[in-house]
Amino acid sequence: MLINVKRLDKLLTKGLNCCIFAVELGKSLLLKKCLTDKNKLTMWYNILINNKGFEMTFGNLFSRWLDEKEYEDINQYKEVIVSAVKKVLPNLVMSDIKPTKRPFGITFSTEDGKRWRIFHNMREFGVKRIG
Repeated sequence: MLINVKRLDKLLTKGLNCCIFAVELGKSLLLKKCLTDKNKLTMWYNILINNKGFEMTFGNLFSRWLDEKEYEDINQYKEVIVSAVKKVLPNLVMSDIKPTKRPFGITFSTEDGKRWRIFHNMREFGVKRIG
């Protein structure tokens, strides 16, 4: 469903019982919903996904990886991704960080023992709980 920015603001202020992710498509936004409680809107992964600076940095790294993957070590990208995450979320405790080539990104554990993936591929960019 394509929707403009003003409509997104109205949806967020109604206190819906779902988590809303906005993805820019030209001058419009594509909304993706996942069922959860409304307090999850402020969870760290939503803050990260909606941060334009992080999205731009991660997108640039993904583009560079596509061009240079035959010549560069994926571990160099891990360091840059982690520093970009820390720039947005300095209090996020990440351990057991591993870079991934397919999809491009990193996997890591948080202090509550959950395993997460920050990824980018040709279709999407996101954060997913994997364990």
